[in-house]
This record gives sequence, C-alpha cells and structure tokens, in this order.
Amino acid sequence: MQFKKGAFYMAAQAGVPIVPVAIKNTDVLMGKGTGEAKTGTIEMVCCRTKPLAFQTDAEVQRLLEQVQQ
Repeated sequence: MQFKKGAFYMAAQAGVPIVPVAIKNTDVLMGKGTGEAKTGTIEMVCCRTKPLAFQTDAEVQRLLEQVQQ
C-alpha cells in the first residue's frame, strides 16, 4: 500500500514530525472480505521520527519513499 502525501503536508503545517507506524499480523487475523476476525496478537511498531524539511513536491515524494521503506 502506498502512502499519500496529504499527511506529510498536514504535519508540516501543524509543525509536527511524521512518526511512521507499522501494524503487523492484521492480514492474518482479519479474513479479507469475510468480515471474520481470528484471535491473535497484532503488533504495532513505532519507527524513528522523521523531521519534515521539504520545499518541493519532489522532496515530499523522496521523504514519503524513505518513510515507506
């Protein structure tokens, strides 16, 4: 899934950094299209904060790609 740029622009306007968060195991525990959920553990990983220093759309795109990785 690709990130959208809007969150980066909103964070910059608010003067706050981006905090990448990964949520693991939801694909296994939530049956896609079934509406059924299995018991188990979902892991949430908060990654290192990314400061927002950009001026152009190309710089936003580079930051977005770094965060996604």
